[in-house]
Amino acid sequence: MSAVDFLGALRPPDIGWIEAAAEARRLAIGDYVIQEGNPVEAVFFVREGLFRVSVYGIQSGTKFIRTIGKGEVIGELSWLQRKLPTATVRAQTPGIVLALGRSALDAKLEADDGFSACFFMALAQVLASRLSGASIE
Repeated sequence: MSAVDFLGALRPPDIGWIEAAAEARRLAIGDYVIQEGNPVEAVFFVREGLFRVSVYGIQSGTKFIRTIGKGEVIGELSWLQRKLPTATVRAQTPGIVLALGRSALDAKLEADDGFSACFFMALAQVLASRLSGASIE
């Protein structure tokens, strides 16, 4: 399955706004970006590195879902659904993510129709790509 470069789908001024409004976080191998079931107050954009997505099942233990890389988004489902994360994301390599606070993102989407249109189009592309690559069991 090919990944969708979320940041690459945005306009340069939109990327600039995200870079200015977000906090850059450096992560070492094994560091958590998101932990399943724990509240998250940001959406994350991968600038460098690879990140492992997994879920935990009582009977099956930890199950690998996919690897996320540069340009991709993390935590979009929790933000979109306003629910706790259903997966854990950890650094597989050293990396950098941009952590954009939910309140800042919500305010920007409300105030800027152009940003909003591009953001949701990129989000739709990401979700469609992930859905089309999901295995049906």
